[in-house]
Amino acid sequence: MNLDQLNKWLTLLANTGVLVGLFVVILELRQNDESLNAQIHFSLGEAFQDISARATENTEFAQTLARLFGDQELEPYEMAQVLSWIQESMIVLFSAYELKEQGIISEETWGIRAKLFAGFFDNENFRVGYESNREFYPEDFFREIETYYETDDH
Repeated sequence: MNLDQLNKWLTLLANTGVLVGLFVVILELRQNDESLNAQIHFSLGEAFQDISARATENTEFAQTLARLFGDQELEPYEMAQVLSWIQESMIVLFSAYELKEQGIISEETWGIRAKLFAGFFDNENFRVGYESNREFYPEDFFREIETYYETDDH
């Protein structure tokens, strides 16, 4: 075997090694993507759970929400609490919307959350709180939420 043939074989082996290395890197990146997506889903679920917990674990706030959805008059401080809760809910919902737009969460996952949120629209005070946030988010976000309201039985 002459030096030229040896050089060709070594080059072939080196190139094969590079390809195998790239394949391994691609596999690692895919695993990292899957882990990151799982973490995002978990964090999003926790954020929605925290909002729900605020409404169920705080008796006074739960009573305020009961009065709100029972169309009873709220004290100004109670309405401020409700508006804050709506704003927190919208922040988390907008995060879900952005993740859906990036293809990180499914339409179905987004839809479940949007439909739940839109289910409160029949309440005038809730609707006022929702509308007061229009200037902070893109119109497409509101349009999608409202689509779930329009297609739901209420």
